Amino acid sequence: MPIYDYKGLNQKGTSVKGRIDGDSVKTARAKLRLQGIFPTEIYEQTATQPQRKKGVLKMQVGGRIKSLDLATMTKQFSTLVSAHIPIVEALSALSKQVENDKLKVILTDLKEKVNEGQSLAKAMSAHSKVFSDIYVNMVKAGEASGTLDIVMERLASYTESQTKLKNKLISAMIYPVIMIVVAIVICVVIFTFILPSLMELFEGTEVTLPMMTVVSIGIANFVIGNWYLFVGGTILLILLLLQYIKTQAGKRRYHRFLLRAPIFGKLIQMI
Repeated sequence: MPIYDYKGLNQKGTSVKGRIDGDSVKTARAKLRLQGIFPTEIYEQTATQPQRKKGVLKMQVGGRIKSLDLATMTKQFSTLVSAHIPIVEALSALSKQVENDKLKVILTDLKEKVNEGQSLAKAMSAHSKVFSDIYVNMVKAGEASGTLDIVMERLASYTESQTKLKNKLISAMIYPVIMIVVAIVICVVIFTFILPSLMELFEGTEVTLPMMTVVSIGIANFVIGNWYLFVGGTILLILLLLQYIKTQAGKRRYHRFLLRAPIFGKLIQMI
């Protein structure tokens, strides 16, 4: 069932806004009137397209979908499908139960597309940021083999285990990330403030400095004198790498690097 955002006036003349579902705009307006609300603006939310109303761009609803929300929804969907409830009815029930607004809109979109004749897997593939390739292809295999109930049960276990693993990884990575940030801050302070002071101290002496100190001072001079080139070059390099990773060859090389990376490679392989 489509979901609509609305603005209107209640019986006291106070401005109100909110969200309501309905088969059509007409039905949604009728529901609001029964609640004593007179809508002044009403428009449908979609899962993939931004909405424009009176020249204002309204981005898609809700925030990001947490892995826990997806795992819970998959478990509920698995239960409904195992009970031999039709997919359209199961999606309709889920869209009313989930609390995440964005997931609610996506489920509504899936229900409408399946009701129009699309396969569930094809409908899910339009939301690649929510449903991974593994998820979509397993659903596709389940639909083709008539074992969607078994596949959804396995997907429920898979998403739950992935959620638990992700939470453990986040907990484990907090300390290393903090240490890396602290190390970067220390390096910036050394090259920006400490080394320039040392250079002034040694300028008036004839002491021969160690090679590492000379190299460090040279790097400090370059960074301080050309900081804009350093920052700009770093940003440009990151942008180029991101564009390269999007290509087929770049994506393959990037994934190969991740799988073979020291320490983290084994962890990524396990994931």
